[in-house]
Amino acid sequence: MAAAALFKDPSMRFFRIVCLITLPLYFISCATTHRLPNYLENVVDTTGHEDVVVPELIIQKNDLLSIQVYSLSIRPDVSDVMFNLPASSAS
Repeated sequence: MAAAALFKDPSMRFFRIVCLITLPLYFISCATTHRLPNYLENVVDTTGHEDVVVPELIIQKNDLLSIQVYSLSIRPDVSDVMFNLPASSAS
């Protein structure tokens, strides 16, 4: 009589359904990983471009420069403000 009552209990019935669904999924999802052959091995760059050459930049007359000063100060708004004045446009 106790076994029949155990199977009629709604919480036990829910537990059995969850176990019947999750246990097969658990065992089906376990699989060994397969190595993909030749995946990104011995890849050759086919673009035909070599290293990008960046020309050396030289400051010339009438160039507009901007310099900002940063510090590790606790209050940079006070200590750095005299060095970071607003930029003015030159004519």
